[in-house]
Amino acid sequence: MRKFLLGVPLALGVVGSLTAEENGVFIGAGYQVGQGRMNTNVYNQTIDGVSYPPGTGPDYKNWQGTNVSWHAKYANGAMNGFGFLIGQKFFFKLPHAKTKWLGVRYYGFLDYGFSDLGPQLSVDPIYDGNVRLSMVAYGIGADIMGNFIDRKNASVGVFGGFAIGGNAWQVNKPTLDAWKEAILHADPNAKLGGLPHHGNFNVWLNFGFRTNIYKHNGLELGVKLPMLVNPFFPSKSANTNWLYYSLKRDYSVYLRYLYTF
Repeated sequence: MRKFLLGVPLALGVVGSLTAEENGVFIGAGYQVGQGRMNTNVYNQTIDGVSYPPGTGPDYKNWQGTNVSWHAKYANGAMNGFGFLIGQKFFFKLPHAKTKWLGVRYYGFLDYGFSDLGPQLSVDPIYDGNVRLSMVAYGIGADIMGNFIDRKNASVGVFGGFAIGGNAWQVNKPTLDAWKEAILHADPNAKLGGLPHHGNFNVWLNFGFRTNIYKHNGLELGVKLPMLVNPFFPSKSANTNWLYYSLKRDYSVYLRYLYTF
């Protein structure tokens, strides 16, 4: 008992001496949830020379009287997945600052997402399957970090930055066949050779809250916003008379754990 009582303050002293956050290499993994979206004009209706998505039209207005046909989505649904990253962070002590509360980091990342958008419109009455999307995103990014709570054994703050890289998409085969059939039904002269385009360049905005505990352990709650759409069946290069199918992950919210070496 005596040894235990003598050991408690010694252990607390060691813990108290730990630095809240220092430079280091880190790895991380986390769960992501967001929204996947598919858009197309294949089933649009033309009224007075203007093309409108299904279920909309000249009188598709909000409570303010503004036409919101441009905002209509053909199909969207929850996109679940996971993400990994590895990188390095650096913290700096500004003049007259008591702690190193400002930092930067750079990293490489890999994300995966899956979404089931439900039944789709089809020119083939036999097809009754769901649209299923798989997405992989990868690239490099950089963030600025700032801690508004900075103690010896814990820090809490925010981060924000951007990333660039590639975005690859895949759909289930019945869906792919149905999309090709729909384009050819609307335009029998469409040239679909070399299509679809599975990958594209993308840019992401990234921001959220972060905490680091006992030097090595970190938790982050963040949002990632992809800026660009993947032209899966692009209208211009496909010579499809401006018919298209496009895919996009609208956003992802993630919770991840990071370990700093």
